[in-house]
Amino acid sequence: MGAENGAGKLTLDRLLTQNERIQMFSVATLEVGASVGYHQHVGNAESYYILEGEAEYESDGEVSTVKAGYVTYTPNGHSHGIKNIGDCPLKFIALIIKG
Repeated sequence: MGAENGAGKLTLDRLLTQNERIQMFSVATLEVGASVGYHQHVGNAESYYILEGEAEYESDGEVSTVKAGYVTYTPNGHSHGIKNIGDCPLKFIALIIKG
């Protein structure tokens, strides 16, 4: 199941273990049609760096298409979600920073 009540399969390959500042630093892979459900960040912020594929990205109700080379940022108190709309797995680096 995708994260945050999303659909399909999400795989995380950790790049760093969690510490006092970093909550998550991973390469995330969403299978075709899979998603990370729309959710709010409380007490942390998250950034995605898209490595491969194409996705529909929603941030605070605004929807855009992202692909390789795009960077997203969701500050503390804001909401986002992402869905793979391409024909291959979506790979991105996910970084969640506490605070």
